[in-house]
Amino acid sequence: MRDFLERNKDKYGLVLMTDVRDVVFQTDPFEIPLGGDVEFFEESSIVKIKDCSFNSGAIRERFGSEILQECQDQPIHCFGTVRGSIGGILSFLKMYEVYCMEAIQYATGTADQGILNVMINKFSSSFDFVTVPNLTGAVATLGWMKYKDIPINAVGGIINPINGKSIPIIHQYDRFPQLEDLVERQTSNKY
Repeated sequence: MRDFLERNKDKYGLVLMTDVRDVVFQTDPFEIPLGGDVEFFEESSIVKIKDCSFNSGAIRERFGSEILQECQDQPIHCFGTVRGSIGGILSFLKMYEVYCMEAIQYATGTADQGILNVMINKFSSSFDFVTVPNLTGAVATLGWMKYKDIPINAVGGIINPINGKSIPIIHQYDRFPQLEDLVERQTSNKY
């Protein structure tokens, strides 16, 4: 990804790195202006790294127990959706490569999110970014939510509970059969 962006940096101003299997767009992913050079989105303001075996395990395996202890009470930030300026994303990816090389036992498993969370929580002064609480910016990450707590408007769109506007990017919608059906109904006649 970094190589592609480096070769094409004059063609793009904004970049969205995203999962594809469990992401759906409700509106333009950049209709909400960037809050910084790179934006990382919290999965939950309540669930912390220590509460998630996936994230805490990835950090422990790659960086050791001491680093995990330093990060364990911080919120989980998701690597499934990251927005930024071309310069910000390139700077982040260069730094990310350095941390990948330093991570213990990086060769196996899904370490990307563990590494991201260590970068944000332990080495945050190393690069310029902002973190965005779940449901308040361009991304809603639903994995830690209960269906009854997902703010859905009358037409089935997921909204920011503060201002009632549609959230452009919905991540992990497929964890809820009700939302899978809704997405299928909304997209089946468009292609």
